[in-house]
Amino acid sequence: MTASLLEVNDLCISRAGHEVVSGVSFALQPGSDTAVIGPNGAGKSTLVQALVGLLPHQGGTIRLLGHTLPRSGRLPREVRDQVAYLPQKLLLDGRFPLSVSEFVRLGCSPCCNHRKAVPAALERLQVSHLRRRLLSELSGGELQRVLLAFCTVHPRKLLVFDEPRTGLDPQAAVQLQELLQQLRLISSLSLWQEPFMQRALIGGVISGILGGWVGSIAVLRQLSFFAEALGQASLLGISLALLLGLSPPVLLWPFALGFAWLLRELLKRSSLSADALLSLMCSGALALSVVLLSSLPGARLSLQQLLFGDILGIAWADLLPLTLLLVVTLAYGVTSRRAQILISVDPVLARSRGVAVETHRLILLGLLALVVAASIKA
Repeated sequence: MTASLLEVNDLCISRAGHEVVSGVSFALQPGSDTAVIGPNGAGKSTLVQALVGLLPHQGGTIRLLGHTLPRSGRLPREVRDQVAYLPQKLLLDGRFPLSVSEFVRLGCSPCCNHRKAVPAALERLQVSHLRRRLLSELSGGELQRVLLAFCTVHPRKLLVFDEPRTGLDPQAAVQLQELLQQLRLISSLSLWQEPFMQRALIGGVISGILGGWVGSIAVLRQLSFFAEALGQASLLGISLALLLGLSPPVLLWPFALGFAWLLRELLKRSSLSADALLSLMCSGALALSVVLLSSLPGARLSLQQLLFGDILGIAWADLLPLTLLLVVTLAYGVTSRRAQILISVDPVLARSRGVAVETHRLILLGLLALVVAASIKA
């Protein structure tokens, strides 16, 4: 699961001795649009300003881009440069001769190349023709476009607007909404320039190839339930890792291989089908994992992230074993193509042609287990 951009837990804010915000909790995911709705005086602006560090908070926690805000609300620079805030009203002094281009440049971070970023932002918001105009000379709709250019002059991870439609006529409000949608699309495309997105794409492609090839063979061998069962049973491996003080991902690989070996041994000694055995093994593993986790009351972990992974958090070091697994799997598939077809048609026929059916079954189970473990880790 993707990490939240913003996590708020039991937030309380007081102003002039009166509690304005009480017990607010929510989380914002990347790529989402969230609106705060309420009557005048309900504390919407107070909440928004506290979220971006402009106001202190008296209770609860605010975790922004992985950093927990202190009660004072002060943001570290590395977080502040990734957040853009647009206030409800811009206190603009018409006597101050500030041009559009100069104002947008003020939104650049220290590492931003303003000579390229400012013209690009003005072009993106369709206000290049206003670059030499003074801010005091702009209409409400033009000023909103310029403010958006200021907020997005370099890539931001979070945009926070406090009633951006205030003072706009209906047509300008519709245009603002269309601009925000365009900015969201542009931001989504620019994300692919980020190394974490490139790693996620590579990891997703490799996992897709692995799952497609190994999964299709598993279906033909009546092992379609294997991946789901191992994914659920992996909770037992995670529980064992916590009990032994190890990192859960480290234990997933040997646990997956052990699960595959146990299934093979049971298939040899039991008259039950593979899916029936998998159902029993999965249920038993889940029950045992619940018992183990109940003995660890102090353990804090995200089971959803551990069981389903977080591909956006994949590192280059994680891609190396994934790539090696892909090479080994494809090499095995090419060299054993004839044997795989014969086994899929009829195992007895395959044995009559000299195919080592049990060996290929063990290799397939091992590869399938590793692919599932790699997918969980990713």
